[in-house]
Amino acid sequence: MPPSQRSATGDGAGPVATGPSAGGVTPGGVTQSGVECRPGVRQFDSAYAAPCRPVWTGSNGGATHRGVSADSVKIVLRRYGDSPDNLFVKQLMAQGGIAPEDVTAPVRRIFAKFFNETYELYGRRVVFEDFTSNGQILKEGAGEGREVACADAAAIAEERNAFGALPAFGAFGPGASGFAGFSDCAVERRLFLPVGAWLYPQRWYRQAHPYAWGVQLDCERLARQYADTWPSGWPTGQPASPATPSTGRPPA
Repeated sequence: MPPSQRSATGDGAGPVATGPSAGGVTPGGVTQSGVECRPGVRQFDSAYAAPCRPVWTGSNGGATHRGVSADSVKIVLRRYGDSPDNLFVKQLMAQGGIAPEDVTAPVRRIFAKFFNETYELYGRRVVFEDFTSNGQILKEGAGEGREVACADAAAIAEERNAFGALPAFGAFGPGASGFAGFSDCAVERRLFLPVGAWLYPQRWYRQAHPYAWGVQLDCERLARQYADTWPSGWPTGQPASPATPSTGRPPA
């Protein structure tokens, strides 16, 4: 959406990172990455890329939302401190194949550089800032530790003045922004969460829109898919039968 159509405050419309009243694109121009933009061309060379958008010029409105300035959008990386319990969990995760922070951090920098140089951000760059939590991974994973998680959300929003938050590790698992307590409180503070609560139902994401986004199947969809493919023949060794869509139960 062009900047001139965005809210200047974000109130009522969710987080926005643009808001100027002047400027535009150059028809037939080139993208941020130097690709000639014309019908059918994507922003970069990938079937998954969005349609191209020529470089936009003009005033981007400056500070249009918390965490947004004329030249940057601030995303805070919430990480867990190295308490004995947290170190134990991190070691288990590493043994399970999840890369540790000293591996993911340089990779993130490479992707951030690519993102900033490839996508149209209206004169801004996404910048990351670290935040170390006093929370405990096991407690938050068990649905506890909400007080610390909510204090973190408040600090990230009010003290760090951030636009959004991401986990510093395990970005596609139940990391520091994917646990329920932090996600709930972050949405209340209107923080943008590209990685929302892990396995939360669709109705939560509808209520949290446009702040929280999920990168995994929600629990309701998993349950429906499981029910729709319930193998009624398992006990007798017969072939699996699909469930009846109206009931979610295997046919008699």
